[in-house]
Parts: sequence; structure tokens; C-alpha cells
Amino acid sequence: MTTKTETNSLLTPGNQFHWLGAAMTCSTDPNGLTGGVVLSRGSQVTITQALLDINRGWLSMLGDEPAQIAKYGEVRFAPGPFPADLLTTVPGTRAHAEDRETARQAAWAEPDSASRRRALAAVEAKFGPAESTSTTIAAYRGGR
Repeated sequence: MTTKTETNSLLTPGNQFHWLGAAMTCSTDPNGLTGGVVLSRGSQVTITQALLDINRGWLSMLGDEPAQIAKYGEVRFAPGPFPADLLTTVPGTRAHAEDRETARQAAWAEPDSASRRRALAAVEAKFGPAESTSTTIAAYRGGR
């Protein structure tokens, strides 16, 4: 964790960070006219001097989870490559449901029942149980 009075050693050209938050456009052009990259969950970025010069404000919070939570209400970026055990989609989002469905269809395409069972179990382990496909809209009032 860093404080405002010390230098953040993570902000060195050649180091990497990964994006955890919602998509954001990050400028890579000092003039702000051209060049940029869209950061989405799972993006890995190698720090360059140009990136530091343009984005030092928010990048100064790299590795400082409390500062990010105070500013954004969540941790949006962290040092190093994106962890292999994290999903690039957020549960409850449309993208997550689509990724789960793609994996489920691939599992059902397995040629035999044993491998199909294993593949479906892996889908549930990775993405969690399927979301409900129905909603109860009736309200029953006492007595009957």
C-alpha cells in the first residue's frame, strides 16, 4: 500500500497492471487527440513512460486498495497480470450470462455422457448456478 508522501514503486515502465472495473478509455497520446486503449475487466497493460505522464493521477493509486475504494467504491485496477482464477466478466451482468451460456453449449456438445457431465460440472464450478428463468408475480392473501 502507498501513501501520498512516498513514491509508488509499482509505477515503473515495464511493470504491468490489470483492470478489474467496468470499461474505461485510457489516453496514450500526450496531446489527447489520438491514441488510447479501452480497458475492460481482464485487460493487462504494460506501463510505459507516456502512459505514466498522461495518467499519473489515477495510476498513483496502483496497489492502494483503500484509496481506490474511497474514490470509486471498488478496486478497479491492481498490480501484475490478470489472475487466472478470476473471470473476465462480472456475475449478474449480461456478458457473464452470455459467457456461461457459451460454455454450457460447448459442454452439451461433448460426445459422451461422462465427459458431458464433467464439462457441465466445470461450467457450474466456474460460472456458478444458472440464473432463474422465471419470476413469481402472484400474491396470495391469507385464508385459503
